[in-house]
Amino acid sequence: MILLLNKWEAVQRLVISATSQGVTVARSVPNALDLLEMERGAYQVAVVEPVHYPAGIEVLGNRLPTIALTQDTSPQGVARMISQGARAVLGVGCTLQELKVTLEQVIAGAATLHGEQVQQALGVLRTRQREAEEAGLSPRQREVLALTARGLTAREIGETLGLSPRYVQNVRTAAYDKLGLEIIGQGRTQAATRWAVEHGIV
Repeated sequence: MILLLNKWEAVQRLVISATSQGVTVARSVPNALDLLEMERGAYQVAVVEPVHYPAGIEVLGNRLPTIALTQDTSPQGVARMISQGARAVLGVGCTLQELKVTLEQVIAGAATLHGEQVQQALGVLRTRQREAEEAGLSPRQREVLALTARGLTAREIGETLGLSPRYVQNVRTAAYDKLGLEIIGQGRTQAATRWAVEHGIV
């Protein structure tokens, strides 16, 4: 079966038309996680629309092969989704045949990241990763910082990643310290958000 995290009816119809398998539509990231828990092993692939569900690729990509179906197919956008764990990235304007082939390839475990655009995206991704590593951020700190930049609170980040709010706050504070953000309060969060955007972590 296919787990679809999406709000657009046109996308839902496209996905349903592209496969003979069952399609379950999740209404939120927690709802998607509940479905995976209740029906263990039932889903072969997730299709995520990241505009409304910015944490969807990161969360579901750790649990099953995930396809991003997005409006942003720029090298920067593709790089971001690859770094979050997307196995394939398609534009929402893709054809039925393109989606059908991609679903079949991802379910079969075949590599689907290819072409000039993806190569450009991987170049962007390597540069961003190098810059983040130079700042000394751990993968967990980058992950928490990215979700913070998207406006999630410590509690919401904890729910998304399966961590306690206190642990999230500690990770976030450590990341702020590594970035040398000496200001306090909301200004510190805003400065960290700017850094995350400028360095492509978001």
